[in-house]
Amino acid sequence: MSDKKKYTLSEFKDAGIDEFIRNMTSPSHLPLSTQKKEFVAYFTPIQYLVPTYSMPLRFEDRINDEVCNFPSIREWTRCSIDTEYEMCHEAIDDFEEYRREYNKRVDEYYEKNGLTDIESQIRSKVRKYETGVSHFAFTTIHHKFHYGQEKNCPNWFRPDQRLHSRAVDNELIYNTIVGLEDEEAIAILNTTVYDYINTLTGGNIREGDLFDNPIRELTRWVQAEGLDFGEIPNILMVSEPKTKSNIKRLIDNQTKAEHWDIEHDIIDHTLKFQHKGETVGTYSYVECGFQYHKKNEIPRKVQLLEQYACWLELREDNPTSNTTSWEDYVTIKNRNYTVKIQRGLQSHLKELLYIEGDVFEKCSEEIGGIKSTYYEPLFKVTTVQDARESHKRYTLESMKNQKNSGVTDFQQAKKLGLDDGVYSSLDESELAVTPRNQ
Repeated sequence: MSDKKKYTLSEFKDAGIDEFIRNMTSPSHLPLSTQKKEFVAYFTPIQYLVPTYSMPLRFEDRINDEVCNFPSIREWTRCSIDTEYEMCHEAIDDFEEYRREYNKRVDEYYEKNGLTDIESQIRSKVRKYETGVSHFAFTTIHHKFHYGQEKNCPNWFRPDQRLHSRAVDNELIYNTIVGLEDEEAIAILNTTVYDYINTLTGGNIREGDLFDNPIRELTRWVQAEGLDFGEIPNILMVSEPKTKSNIKRLIDNQTKAEHWDIEHDIIDHTLKFQHKGETVGTYSYVECGFQYHKKNEIPRKVQLLEQYACWLELREDNPTSNTTSWEDYVTIKNRNYTVKIQRGLQSHLKELLYIEGDVFEKCSEEIGGIKSTYYEPLFKVTTVQDARESHKRYTLESMKNQKNSGVTDFQQAKKLGLDDGVYSSLDESELAVTPRNQ
């Protein structure tokens, strides 16, 4: 992308990029109304993306003395992965409609009970929902400072936080990144900030300028990640009309997920496909439409396939809670991130294998009176690895978690005769414990 398209400052501003950056760089504990351009000096690259809202959305109706959930817990538990996105946005619409109606009822309640002043209204504990929920909100979590910025902004973080986080809201940005894996989306967002600053300043930044530290932080980040800003598109580029998918179908007639067996060879970086017991062919990741990440790392969608294969194999020999083992062995980084990758993987496989219906099934089980969810692949997936490579089925996080579940990697490896004394993950840097609230 050496001829990377240039955009004008007005194009960035029309897209709300300047406001987006100011929102990200406002202190976490301050309302957006207090945002100042000076806070941009404390920008550091985005490290994580997380949902601003957890489903279901909870609404406390103090007039009727009840709690409403949007969607209902039953609906959210039973919805398929294909419908989660749609259900989330329907829930936001329903929440906002209920909020508007509720606020009208609050006014009527105040009038009926003679609560004409602020003090009496507060004592009644019946308050309006002044802040609603947005279809286009998400939260950014940022890297720590590297150049002593905290000396000039000592109250930047909340006492209980180690990283700066901020809820942001931008329709164009949300719709552009919603279908992307987090790693790709983060690179695009950080590049957008970099391109915007350089467009605003003409690339002329001196030591001590407002954008001096942000550019230093961004340069440090891109070098540490082994990336190149010149090769990464910004939001404006990605949001432009895209070409049709280049994924080539392996079969002409529509099928079901249950008819497929997928065998992953992690050594050769190939996938072997069988349909109803007949081999369709063996293809490289790229031939299947799976693109490598930086430094030729295994594509995240393929990594998820691998971890499902290991999970299914492990369950055959080591019965345990499906939910617990799914969390330990399948999740990549966290539940939200995993489900997002899985949504992309499902769409990818449906197109590649011309599948009708779901590819993954959302399941639930009750543990200690608490209902938990996990996912089952509707297709069969296995992994081909020799003993020397078998350690890739285990993660450092699962070792920690299994101390509480009564299962250890060491015991399992011994049982399988695969103990080589090494226990690591496909990508340990991607592992972080931030589970989705159920």
